[in-house]
Amino acid sequence: MASSMNDDLERQLLALFVVEAGEHLQAINRSLLALESRPELPLDAKTLAEPMREAHSLKGAARAVNLDRIESLAHALESLFQRLQTGKMQLSLPVFDLAYRVLDGMGGLVLAAGGQAPAPGGLDDAGLLAQLEALRPALHEVRPQAPAPTLEQTSGLEPGGETVRVTTQRLDALLARIGEVQVARLGAEQRLADVHLLQESLAGWESEWRKTRPRFRRLLHGLDAAAGNAARDERPVFEYVQASEARLRALREGLDALQHALQADQHRMSQAAAELDEEISQARLQPVSAIFTPFARMVRDLARSRDKQVSLLLQGSETGADRAVLEQLRDPLLHLLRNAIDHGIEPPEARRKSGKPLQAVITLKAARQGSNLLIEVSDDGAGIDVAGVVAAAVSKNLLSRQAAEALSEREALWLIFNSGLSTSPVVTDLSGRGVGLDVVRQHVEDMHGLIDVASQPGQGTRFTLTVPLSLATTLCLQFQAGTRRLADGTGPHEFALPVTNVMRLLRVTPGQTGSVEGRPVMRVDGEPVALLNLTDVLRLPPAPRPVGARGDEPRPGILVGLAEKRAVFLVDAILGARQMVIKRLPPPLLRVRYTSGAAILGTGAVLLLLEPSDLLRSAEGSRAAPEPTAQPQGQPVQAPMILVTDDSITTRTLEKNILEMAGYRVHLAADGLDAWTYLQDGECDLLVSDVSMPRMTGFELAARLRADPRFASLPIILVTSLDSPEEREQGIQSGADAYITKGAFDQEQLLDTVRRSI
Repeated sequence: MASSMNDDLERQLLALFVVEAGEHLQAINRSLLALESRPELPLDAKTLAEPMREAHSLKGAARAVNLDRIESLAHALESLFQRLQTGKMQLSLPVFDLAYRVLDGMGGLVLAAGGQAPAPGGLDDAGLLAQLEALRPALHEVRPQAPAPTLEQTSGLEPGGETVRVTTQRLDALLARIGEVQVARLGAEQRLADVHLLQESLAGWESEWRKTRPRFRRLLHGLDAAAGNAARDERPVFEYVQASEARLRALREGLDALQHALQADQHRMSQAAAELDEEISQARLQPVSAIFTPFARMVRDLARSRDKQVSLLLQGSETGADRAVLEQLRDPLLHLLRNAIDHGIEPPEARRKSGKPLQAVITLKAARQGSNLLIEVSDDGAGIDVAGVVAAAVSKNLLSRQAAEALSEREALWLIFNSGLSTSPVVTDLSGRGVGLDVVRQHVEDMHGLIDVASQPGQGTRFTLTVPLSLATTLCLQFQAGTRRLADGTGPHEFALPVTNVMRLLRVTPGQTGSVEGRPVMRVDGEPVALLNLTDVLRLPPAPRPVGARGDEPRPGILVGLAEKRAVFLVDAILGARQMVIKRLPPPLLRVRYTSGAAILGTGAVLLLLEPSDLLRSAEGSRAAPEPTAQPQGQPVQAPMILVTDDSITTRTLEKNILEMAGYRVHLAADGLDAWTYLQDGECDLLVSDVSMPRMTGFELAARLRADPRFASLPIILVTSLDSPEEREQGIQSGADAYITKGAFDQEQLLDTVRRSI
């Protein structure tokens, strides 16, 4: 039992250490980047206090959990900062590079200690320590010991403050429970509405009775007179009527009291649920600096690898957003930054000739806009060559020359988001075949967000991403379209769309509509936009026309936008906007066309959340996604076959596992000749190949395939450690469609490239 408790404590300590160490490493990275970007800063106790304190705290934390390798490296880094502080050393690029390598090594060891990654292979602790030691002056120096930091300094807490670390999984679980509370609150609102309807019904009945009561009395009196019983006592009848009226008054008073009680309860529940939702949502919020700050180091390293001078300017880093939103933004922002460095920023000599500062600036800005997060990525580079983009699209057969000539400048600019489009003559790990911007577009669509791009030749490019602040609840527009069968007949169908994708609400009349190439359109802001009837798109029975309705009456329309796409959808009625807890569809309904989730209303009815990307694809006419068709019995759809060629059995096995887990079929070849032999009769939809192999290299294999008409269109991805400009050029000349270096290799990059190549 004691051993089990010790194991639990050790796991808890390691989990806390991983989080704490990550904060220390990020702070040191931030300090080094600031020193490197501002060489005028004096290397005194003030400027070096933070990195020294962080290294000292990291050393102590590592010692507490018996991680000797991290402790030794942190101690060596602390000593380096002390020597810089005392003037015994000067900062230089080699010193920065060595410090960054030490930080990267410690980062890998931290993740390995927490079980989040395997131990970093090839990390030479002794070599790094020896290099740090070699930076010491030849003569022994006596250094003053820095005072040990206080608890408040190491923890970042104000004196007297209290805090506790809570796992994001627990916060996610609490937020899910809040969703159930919100559903219960909506149910209470519906019950209150039901009581209100009963009150109105009772009030209407009382009003009718007050009108009928005198006639009822005269009727009774007339019947008695006709029967010769004019003297009959009518008191018992009217006493019964009066008693009934008294009971109705009591019922009404009881309903009134119940309504007031339900109203008070519902108000308290709404207030408590809203406050709880806000508190937990705030607990989940993280400043965007959580993803912004590490980009500074990445920009620095990538710029150096391309012999460019680039600084990253961060604005609005304190803006808060849901952790899940920030995690989903990491990859698209990474792609945009890498694209800016590789394509947007000119080499130093080109910037000098154009009168620009040698050091380019990429600005990453965040701001809150209502319930959305607005992020801008801009650079002061060369801008986008729109003519080159159009020419590349024509050469790749993405559109005809006639269609290209008809494009507006904005439409031509938006071609950069097409899969497979690139103006770069060389495919590299930073810029393949337009894959990066296609990935950005897909991520933004998945988040029900919007993306915009603006570019000025010679001045730079700006990408603007608008996404929801939180993915837990969604502000949606509720509306009606078409009819559905109910137990007692038919009724209107209700749907919802994320407000982020609702650009505008319109009133559409026949006079505003027209056609382009036989397709209905209407003008919005002077431009033709596709016009569709949502009931036709969803294949629903239309709603019955009101009696006496004219054909020229305006109809509600919703202008839906996603990325660069726009379309107007006609609906039957707009019901308003409300915050909804959206549930993903359960298995096996993981992907239903036009539908991305569902919300439970207070009535218990299920409201479907429509998928904007599917709706907008339906507006593209022949480019719309095909309807799923049933496959003949015994003929299942075959997954694409990928041929993986590498002389390393370890690399082959790794790539095979990655691809098979993603649903592909895989055949392995040990070298280029083995792959060529297999391709003579074997099935293959895509080739993933190493370059340096015996008997036949990847370059030779690609060139031979391109020379054979049978394989002229076979997608080829080269995955190699060769990364010089000459080798990349040789890769594109051999006919490869993408070139991924093993130094930058990761699972998602390979899968993204494969998905967009097949």
